[in-house]
Amino acid sequence: IALTETGNRVSLVAGDREGIIHVVDTASPASPARCMKTNLNLEVLRTIPYQGQTVILMTVREGGKWSTRMWTLETGKEIPTKKAYSRSYSEQAYSLSLGEEDKTMYGLAVSPVDEGFRFAFSSKYSKVMVADFGRSSGLKTVSRQYEEWYMPGGEGEEVDSLAAGSQGEELLLAAGTAYGHLVVWDFLTGAIKWHYVGAHLGTISVLAFHKVDKRAVLVSGGQDCVLHFWTTRPRDPITIDIGEPIDAIAWVDHSRLAVGTGRGVLIVQFSEKELANLTES
Repeated sequence: IALTETGNRVSLVAGDREGIIHVVDTASPASPARCMKTNLNLEVLRTIPYQGQTVILMTVREGGKWSTRMWTLETGKEIPTKKAYSRSYSEQAYSLSLGEEDKTMYGLAVSPVDEGFRFAFSSKYSKVMVADFGRSSGLKTVSRQYEEWYMPGGEGEEVDSLAAGSQGEELLLAAGTAYGHLVVWDFLTGAIKWHYVGAHLGTISVLAFHKVDKRAVLVSGGQDCVLHFWTTRPRDPITIDIGEPIDAIAWVDHSRLAVGTGRGVLIVQFSEKELANLTES
């Protein structure tokens, strides 16, 4: 699910397990949602402005193979991303291979860069795939349309959550694994900012960046029922025990964080002093 703004219109974009993208105009929530059928199994959805339109990125499964694919919100049409290897053979550019293509892609994050955008996707094997779209100097290798960034200390586990953020001129990418391992990269250079083995007990299911006094705060939540609040400097986090496994988080505004669990949604309210404490060394 994602909120996207085009001109003066704000839309809520959501995908379901049947591969249908639902678009709701927030100014007229009672109006019927516009539906875009993809006929694919969908796992994660993100949106990004691009050349005056909105691009929807999704991790999807087709024929047992997972890939990241794109659609234009305004037209409902898929953006071609297949790579032709010969006249008779082509495959999705942002997919895995060599026996890895059947692993669910749990993570997806995107950030605007220059005239295009950079995005990351993940499944298993303690690595993150990073690619560029619409950039003249985009990332790629000889055999792929993306680079692979490995997590230090990884044990081949699933990378279940990704989030992109920024601090000043620096773009950041965070990744959390099924074993509670947390890594933050410079999203432009690939340099590791810091990593924390055992940041959570078990799966890190959700990540989200937030700005407090122009500084980035990373929120992580997991199946151990706790929220951690991290800065870009390695240190012990501020922690809130929610009491239930955490399935979703989203900042409602500057000082309120929505937390989704199996029992519903709760709102964590921060005072200005409490927000300032999140960024203190």
